[in-house]
Amino acid sequence: MNKNSGFTLIEIIAVLILLVFISIGLGAYYINTINSFNANKTAVQIEQDSQFALARIAKELNLLSALKSASGSTLSFNPSTDTGRSSSDIYTFTLKNDELALVVNNDKSYAILKNVDSFTVSKVSPNIVMLSIQLTINGISKTFQTSVALR
Repeated sequence: MNKNSGFTLIEIIAVLILLVFISIGLGAYYINTINSFNANKTAVQIEQDSQFALARIAKELNLLSALKSASGSTLSFNPSTDTGRSSSDIYTFTLKNDELALVVNNDKSYAILKNVDSFTVSKVSPNIVMLSIQLTINGISKTFQTSVALR
C-alpha cells in the first residue's frame, strides 16, 4: 500500500478556500440579479398604476358636462347625464395624504393611486387640461404627464 497517494491537508484547505471564494462570487451575482429584477418590477408597477390613473381621469374628463376647476392639485367637474349620473353631482380628483382620490360630492372618496408625491392640474386652454403625477415606490421616483382635450 502506497502512503503517498491521496490529498494533503494543505491541498484540501486550498480547495475549500477556492470554493468559498467562488460561492461568494456566485452569491453576490445572484443577489445583484434579484435586486435588479425587483427594481424593474417596481418601475413597471409604477408605470402601470400611473397609466391606469391617467386613463381613468381622461375617461372621466371625456364624459363631463361642466368643468368646475382645474388648478393646483384639484380637478373638479360635473359628470354628463349620459353616464347615468346626476349632473348636479360634483366629482373631484385630489391629492389626500399620499393618495390620488376621486371624491364624489365631498362625501364618498375612492382611492385611485397610492404613493403619489404630487398631482398637478393646469388648464392650458379652454378645452385642454394638463395632468402630471409624480410617484415614489421603494426609492424609485417617476413623473408622468398627459394632456386631455375636453369635448
